[in-house]
Amino acid sequence: MMEKSPALFVTRQTSISEDKIMTKGKTFTVYVVVKNSPFQLAVSLKNCEVSLKHLSFDILLIYDMPDYNKEVAYVSTKPVDYKTAINEKGDEIVFDAKISALSSQHEDSFFRLKINVWDPNSPHLQLSALSHPVKVISKPVNQRKPRAKKTASTPVLRKQPSKSKLSQGSSSPDDSSPVSDCILDATSHSHELLTRIDAQQQETVSLLHQLIATSSKRPRTVFEESAPHNPYPPPQYPNQHIKNYPLDAYRPLPGAPPFRPSPSPASDFESSFSAMVRSFSLLSTEEKQTSIFKILSTMSAYETDQIEELIDTCGAHCRKPHNLPAEYSFYSEPGPNCDVQFRPESLPYDHFYENMF
Repeated sequence: MMEKSPALFVTRQTSISEDKIMTKGKTFTVYVVVKNSPFQLAVSLKNCEVSLKHLSFDILLIYDMPDYNKEVAYVSTKPVDYKTAINEKGDEIVFDAKISALSSQHEDSFFRLKINVWDPNSPHLQLSALSHPVKVISKPVNQRKPRAKKTASTPVLRKQPSKSKLSQGSSSPDDSSPVSDCILDATSHSHELLTRIDAQQQETVSLLHQLIATSSKRPRTVFEESAPHNPYPPPQYPNQHIKNYPLDAYRPLPGAPPFRPSPSPASDFESSFSAMVRSFSLLSTEEKQTSIFKILSTMSAYETDQIEELIDTCGAHCRKPHNLPAEYSFYSEPGPNCDVQFRPESLPYDHFYENMF
C-alpha cells in the first residue's frame, strides 16, 4: 500500500462578512475583513508524524492571481501580523492574524494568505496552503457614515413620468420619494422668504411716509434753505424787534478809527456781512439779545457746532469772569451801586447762552 505524503489544509477561516462573486462561470466566496482587526485562520497537518510544535511556519500576503506567487510589497513592516496557538496533538495550528493598513490602490483588490510550514532539520519537509480569497476594508459597513441627504437648497428634479404611467392611476401617499419632499420644502421656504421680504418693504415705505410728513412740518434751517434744488420755500419768521437801517446811518464807536472802504471791490458776502454788522451795532441791548436768541433757537446741531468752533477760533472764552464785581455779572442780581435796571426776563437768555457755549 502506497504511503500518503504529508499535506497542509485550511480547515477554518473567519471574517465579518462573506461576498459571493462569479468569475468565468464559477462562484467564489470572498471573506471580508477589517484592517488592523484580528480574524482566525486554522490550519491542519495531515499524514505527518512530526508535530507542528517542532516545525517552523510563516504567513505571506499575496495577490489573488493564478500563479499565487506575487507577494504584496512592503517597506519595513510586514502587512500581516499574527499570533499562533497549537493544540495538544500538534496537528492543528490557529493563527490570530490581522492585516495592516494598505494603500488606496489595494482598496478593491483580493488577496490570499499563504501559510508556509517547514522542518528546520530536514529540507525535504516544506508544505504550504492557501486561504480563501480575502478583501480588506477600512471600516465595517454598519459603522460607515451615511451619505448626506440632498438639502432643500439644491433640490434634484425628478423626471416626469410618462403619460402611460399617469393613466394607470395616481400613487398613494406612501409612494412619495425624498426628492419630492425636498422640492416641496424648497417651495414652502421660498414662499415664506418672499412673504417676509414683502412685509419688510411695506414697513420701510410706511416709515418713509412718516419721515416725509414730519420733515414737512418742521422749520427749515439756514443750510437747508441755501441748498441747491430745494423744493421747499424758506419759512418766513417775523422779526418784530429787528429794524432795517440805511447803510449811511453808520456811526463809529467813540475812539474807533474812521471807516475806510477797501480800495478793491468787495464781494457780495462781504457787503452783506458788513451791512449786518452795522445794522446789529445800531440795535439796543434788548433787541440784540432777542435777535440772537431767535437765531440760535432755529439752528441745527451742526450749525451750533460751527458757531462754537468759530468762537474757539476767534479766541473767545465763554467762562464766567472772576475779577468783575457782582453788579456787572449777568449771573447775579444787581448791587446797590449798579445803575442798570435789572430785568428778570433777561435771566432765561443768560441760562440759554451758558448751556449753549
